[in-house]
Amino acid sequence: MAKKAKAKASKSKAAATDTPTDDRKKTSAAKLRDLRTAGRAAQNDISEIAGGLGSTIKEAVEKNHLHRKAFAVIKAGDKMEPEKLAEYLYHLDYYLEASGLRARAATAPAMIPHDDEAEEPQTNVRPFPMPAGIAAE
Repeated sequence: MAKKAKAKASKSKAAATDTPTDDRKKTSAAKLRDLRTAGRAAQNDISEIAGGLGSTIKEAVEKNHLHRKAFAVIKAGDKMEPEKLAEYLYHLDYYLEASGLRARAATAPAMIPHDDEAEEPQTNVRPFPMPAGIAAE
C-alpha cells in the first residue's frame, strides 16, 4: 500500500512540475490565419454578388414591373428538383384554396390586362369641348 501511495505522490508531483504534452495533431496557426483570410475574402465576394443581384432586381422592379416577392417564389422553385417542385406547387395550390387567399384575391379589382389581352388603352384625357359661338382662329 505504501508503494502505491508513493507512486501516486510522485506522479502528482511530476504533473505539477512538468508541462503537459499533448500529442494530438493540430492545425497550425498559419493555416488558421490563411483559412480566416480566405473566409473573409469569400464573404466579401458573396456580398458583392448579392449586392449586384439586388441592384439588378431593383432595376427590374422599377423599369420592368417585376414583382419582388413573386420572383422570390420563382427563385426558390428554380432551385428544387422536379419532384420537390411538384410537391411544393401541389401544396401551395392547396394552401391558397384552403386559406381562402385565392377567393380573397378574386374580389380585388381586375389587374391590368396582359399583352395578349390588351385592349385599346383607356385614358382620362378628353378633348375640351369648344363653345358653339366661338370661331376657330
